[in-house]
Amino acid sequence: MTDTVTDHEHPHWLNQRLAGADGSGVRVAVIDSGFREGSSFPGWIQPGRSWVDPKDPFSTLENDDLADRIGHGTAASDIVHRLASRATVVVHRVFGDRLETSPGTIVAAIDRAAEHRVEVINLSLGSPAETAKAPFYAACERARQAGCFVISAQPIGAGVVYPACFDHVISVTASRFGNAYDLDHHPDDAADYIAHGESRTDWQGKPQELYGSSFAAPHLSGIVALLCQRFPKADLNGIRSLLDELAKASREARRVKVDRGQQVQEGDHSTK
Repeated sequence: MTDTVTDHEHPHWLNQRLAGADGSGVRVAVIDSGFREGSSFPGWIQPGRSWVDPKDPFSTLENDDLADRIGHGTAASDIVHRLASRATVVVHRVFGDRLETSPGTIVAAIDRAAEHRVEVINLSLGSPAETAKAPFYAACERARQAGCFVISAQPIGAGVVYPACFDHVISVTASRFGNAYDLDHHPDDAADYIAHGESRTDWQGKPQELYGSSFAAPHLSGIVALLCQRFPKADLNGIRSLLDELAKASREARRVKVDRGQQVQEGDHSTK
């Protein structure tokens, strides 16, 4: 059986720990391809900045054009909103009409988000290029010092990817779970956590089914937003410990379902 459930209701194991949490008062910066065009943004969106030079996608130019050309950022923002419905999603655009940009463009967006001291920074992106290592490391460290939790995608089956591999970044890869809040933790994997990696969204009037670590990242960012609301004084180690507890509870709940004869199928999440 292929798992097609994307239930965004809080499961029992989550309610035991975070009952009533909805992300109120928490800001999540989604650094991606922007947000869908429209006459106005929904109330849960806060416009950030675009860092894409319209004449050269690999150059950085600050501007106010946040219109998403490819739907990737819109899907990521929608996922955060579904998991943490009262959190504010701050949109920063670093991709133009394709998922390619320069490290400097991403660093500019991270620095602005950190300057505004958002609680969570979602990076559904990464690079294996050594030229990205130093600038990404420095930007994520500045974000950490500003009190931000950086969540970064670790592609399935990939090797070293920046910034996901850094100790001061929370990395996540994808699997298919029965609930959007499910997650897991395997210390020997390349990624710190495994989260639900499916997204069903409408883009330009057409339904899209998406899967991958890019969409696991906003699932984890939404969960971290709930933790930030409930535990506002938690530091990075504290958030990791809380995520470990949630992963254990989620794993136990899935085991109980299997013991009761309910079918639960999870995809390959190996990142080794």
